[in-house]
Amino acid sequence: PIGTKGEAVAVATVAWPEQRAEPARTAMEGLALLGADGARAIERSDLLARLNQQANRDGLTGLLNRRGWDRVLHNEVTDAHREHRPVTLALFDLDRFKDFNDHFGHLAGDDLLEEAAAWTRELRSGDVLARWGGEEFAVLFPGGNADAAERALDRLRRVTPHDQRFSAGVVSAAGARVAVTGLGDSS
Repeated sequence: PIGTKGEAVAVATVAWPEQRAEPARTAMEGLALLGADGARAIERSDLLARLNQQANRDGLTGLLNRRGWDRVLHNEVTDAHREHRPVTLALFDLDRFKDFNDHFGHLAGDDLLEEAAAWTRELRSGDVLARWGGEEFAVLFPGGNADAAERALDRLRRVTPHDQRFSAGVVSAAGARVAVTGLGDSS
């Protein structure tokens, strides 16, 4: 077994070309060292994955945070430019979120933001929803256009929790051409 603190995280199997009654003590000590090194490598890998998750994901909603969004957006814009395809994104902000927090409390506001993360169910599988900051969100629509983005935002409006509303803006770029539309309050 490979592991630390009495917990196995992997199992290594070693075979010799000829049958032996018992491996030499030095071979067993070497395998123990190899197992300990393997366990440390696995632990470090797990730690790096957790740190990466924490660095790129919002702790409340589980969505990409601003840092993760910036990385994904940069990659998508670079790929879209190289492949000559459009990129469309929307930024939106929950209206009167401060009033909601003031009336129901900040824990209820946190619950609202957590529930809003379910917007991902209304998006295509390749679309990327992120918490931009506070009560602001962003959606990347790879290969999409402004009309499709506006239809997606309409779907999000219909499932926005606690009868909240949001204001949004959409930008779509294809090559050197950029189209911007502003979508106001959904009332």
